[in-house]
Amino acid sequence: MASMPLPLSDFDISALDAKNTAFFLDFDGTLADFSDDPAKVALPPVEKQSLARLKQATGSAVAIVSGRPISDLERLVAPLELPMAGVHGLERKTARGEMLRMPLDEAGLQKARNRLRTFSLGHAGILMEEKPGSIALHYRKRPELETPCMAAARAVVGENPGLKLLHGKMVIEIKA
Repeated sequence: MASMPLPLSDFDISALDAKNTAFFLDFDGTLADFSDDPAKVALPPVEKQSLARLKQATGSAVAIVSGRPISDLERLVAPLELPMAGVHGLERKTARGEMLRMPLDEAGLQKARNRLRTFSLGHAGILMEEKPGSIALHYRKRPELETPCMAAARAVVGENPGLKLLHGKMVIEIKA
């Protein structure tokens, strides 16, 4: 991986000051490689084992943060139980397993889904991913379509003031 951080499995856990250290780790692109299809991403077993060791070494001061829904993250890190923030903070799971969800603009989000679905169907190689509280347009397979994707996303956000636009690596996300 060209610009990836040091794999967690290469991290020297013995050097930690466990009383003063906490880890908030992004999933895609940090713990797992990016993929053209987010549904095909998997956490390598060595990274899962490293997460378990890090959790033990820090007294459970390890959390996952992601644009993914928590239900996906739980499946990907199982059997580990970790606190998580999913869908860019819209969903949160506490260390005790309590689920918290922010209120959102469902009507605006549905309008955005309809418009972006039409856009993505008209542009081969664009993947529209529907998540709780957000929509992502993945253009990794067609990087030359970044500008039209951004224009479509900005138009949707402009029509729905309750929505926000986030720009990531080869993805544009609209969230409530």
